[in-house]
Amino acid sequence: MARDSIAYYWRFYDGQKLTLLLTSALLVLQPVALMATLYAVKYQFDSSVEAGHLLPLVLVSVGLVLLYVFSGGVALYIRYRMMRLTHTAISRLRREIVSRLYAFSRLSYAQFDRKQLQTVLVQDVIRVDVMTNAFAGQLIPGLVIVGTMGIFLMTINFTLFAVLACLFPVLALLERTLRPLLRQLIQGHHRSLEELQKKTLFGLEALDLTHSLGNTQLEIDEQVAAGSAFRRVSTRLSMLRESLSFAQDVVMLITSIVCLLLGAWFVNAQQMSLGELLAFYMAVLVMRPPLRTCWATLPQIIEGVESLKSINQWIHMPDTAPTFGHQSIVFQGEVSLQDVAFSYKDEPLLRDVNLHIPAGGVATILGPNGTGKSTLAYLLLGFYRPQSGTIRMDHWPLSDIAIEQLRRQMGVVPQHPLIFQGTIFDNIIYGALDTDEDAVREACRLANADEFIQSLPEAYSSKVGDGGMLLSGGQRQRIAIARALLGRPPLLILDEPSTHLDAQSVRAVMSGLRHGDYHPSILLITHDRALAGLGDDIYILESGTLTRQPNPPREPN
Repeated sequence: MARDSIAYYWRFYDGQKLTLLLTSALLVLQPVALMATLYAVKYQFDSSVEAGHLLPLVLVSVGLVLLYVFSGGVALYIRYRMMRLTHTAISRLRREIVSRLYAFSRLSYAQFDRKQLQTVLVQDVIRVDVMTNAFAGQLIPGLVIVGTMGIFLMTINFTLFAVLACLFPVLALLERTLRPLLRQLIQGHHRSLEELQKKTLFGLEALDLTHSLGNTQLEIDEQVAAGSAFRRVSTRLSMLRESLSFAQDVVMLITSIVCLLLGAWFVNAQQMSLGELLAFYMAVLVMRPPLRTCWATLPQIIEGVESLKSINQWIHMPDTAPTFGHQSIVFQGEVSLQDVAFSYKDEPLLRDVNLHIPAGGVATILGPNGTGKSTLAYLLLGFYRPQSGTIRMDHWPLSDIAIEQLRRQMGVVPQHPLIFQGTIFDNIIYGALDTDEDAVREACRLANADEFIQSLPEAYSSKVGDGGMLLSGGQRQRIAIARALLGRPPLLILDEPSTHLDAQSVRAVMSGLRHGDYHPSILLITHDRALAGLGDDIYILESGTLTRQPNPPREPN
């Protein structure tokens, strides 16, 4: 599973793998410069110091500083290049995740745990980003330095190097022993964070419900409990990380002291020069920071791989999203359903549905809640594909049409429209940012919204609050209608407009659309019989069957 997830992620580096390899090759420059520095130290202490010549030592010291600055500059450049490559790959990954989200069928999306989905879209991508930067910017450069310094130490004194090499099996055994516990704590940390996010978001969404039921203290206790659980797991994970780091420091310190003492014995026995001992010990000191950094990246890499597994599993989740063609049409607003049948599961919801709305015509679908009226709207939008029958738009089969292009020519006002945080103007122009203010006001006039908006202190710049909490239900509905009418779509779908608007307000909107210069086709979905007479044709939806009623005298507007 981990191998498949890493292979999946690796393909996001397509087109820049060669650049990645060439940049990685530059990593050799830094340890080579450090190695040259150490050889210079060895040479000067074995020649200039013993001969009493201090000036060459000063010049070499200046050169050492310059070499160190050069190696540091190389490291910074490599880190910058790695971060650029990583940024591109992460952007590609995020684009695929978001694209996959919008490609899922509405039926699948309705079954998602949205709080868990938020974790995939945000937290897991961040963890993969952190893992990649740790791997490319810390682990690989660190391993290159450690490996190069190991070669240098081997050439200086193989016996001391062998003593130092005993450090690595100890660290490997420590990592192998603690890796399962570390992975377990990381998984628990992810779950507790996800649960905390769920509780927090639910608390924000259900604030009114909590107050109305008098459950304030219960909700406070549950959120505090979720926070405490997250904190406990975070503390255990942090303590394990600190313990690992401390254990590594102890092992390295003991090994370094043993090497220093053994080296001093070699110098005293004239089996090693003072310059060699100093160069050897300096190389050990150079190795310690990158070795510690490599060890510190272990939790980040494990965490990132776990997140990659979650992303990979979510991306490849099976789905049956409807597919469409590529035919672009200039939609005139004519809609036809012929013998359409649809079911969510085994039980049919719609059977042999026939419906026709001519361009500029108005049809009313009347029926009680739960009979499938909104599902008809979802079928027209292409959210679902009927199991049988044909849906046509201007005589074109819906399955042949480029669905995104068609949707831009349809205005839809759902039963519970979404009003997001921002201004009234922001909400109306969503999806049409290049729309001018005159077009916005015209759409509001058609929706009978301009009057109440102009009465507000900041008019169209008035804040609506989260979810439109600063507006009444009717005001939110009018804004949603204005948003649907902004582009003057050939087809307008009004799903249960009387949920937030009274019958008189709905009649006023319908009258404006009938008698102005713009009169789209309208599908009015309602359970309110008082609105039935607003259409040219009335259809009754009952027990999955749509029945057309005789044309009534049109209700006066």
